[in-house]
Amino acid sequence: MQQSQGKTISIYLMDGTSEGRWKASLANWNGVGYRIPRDEVKNCGDIADLNKPGVYFLLGNEIETGRTFIYIGEADAVRTRIMQPHTFEERGDSWTDAVIFVTTDDSLEKGRVKYLENRFYTLAVDASRYLVRNGNTPKQSPVSAPVRDTLEGFISNVRLVLPTMGYRAFEPLPVPLSAKAPVVEKESDLLYFSRKKKRVCNAVCRMTDQGFLVLKGSSITLDVGLVSLD
Repeated sequence: MQQSQGKTISIYLMDGTSEGRWKASLANWNGVGYRIPRDEVKNCGDIADLNKPGVYFLLGNEIETGRTFIYIGEADAVRTRIMQPHTFEERGDSWTDAVIFVTTDDSLEKGRVKYLENRFYTLAVDASRYLVRNGNTPKQSPVSAPVRDTLEGFISNVRLVLPTMGYRAFEPLPVPLSAKAPVVEKESDLLYFSRKKKRVCNAVCRMTDQGFLVLKGSSITLDVGLVSLD
């Protein structure tokens, strides 16, 4: 079996802290990603990349449930667009981080970013990991086969880089059961949580490489209420 080749991802903390602005790049790729806290967007006028065409993701937590949401968009000048109001904010949800992907060679003209917007929207919906805040399905622009293949390569690289920036929007959540064969939970792999103060919690969790997976039949309290997993 041929061994897969490794990848080198570089993360630059532009403000010297993990709470500030990030720049992410992948060796031998003309794409570049930025993670910008909302309060810092106004301070990014000197970053030329953010004035280019590209795709962007706005991320935050839903007020009612605390679940992470994502809005997927595209723009000719990304920074200008993300500073403008978005329809999903009318319900009170406020995004906290913007993740932006552009190219260093300015190759993402309008038709290409529209194609990317549609594909990323579809991937996020299929993954069902985050709430998708787009009101409508973005229209996919027709592109030639060579351009499509180039853009699909861009998408693959974004899916590789994005988790290193703290988000797994395009990766489905791990599930405890397979459609064909149930997973037998080992007692040593489970965590039991119970609390009777204020709101009753009675949950069984399993540790995964992405955090705790709350198993079916559990109930657990969020800041805004009680959620039961039936």
